[in-house]
Amino acid sequence: MVLTGSTAEMPLAEAVVDSMQAPALNLAGETPLGALAALLSKARLLVCNDTTAFLTWLQPSAFPAW
Repeated sequence: MVLTGSTAEMPLAEAVVDSMQAPALNLAGETPLGALAALLSKARLLVCNDTTAFLTWLQPSAFPAW
């Protein structure tokens, strides 16, 4: 599992990772849009509350890999 989000969401993402029993990677604050597109292009499942992440998952080629 990989968690992403803004810099402001880093503490929340870290709290989620700390409460999990399975391993997870916290990339909150470290994923510009192009990196998010590359990451999501490999995802088999996406759980999100963010339209940008969802649209990136649907069509990652629309976002440059900056």
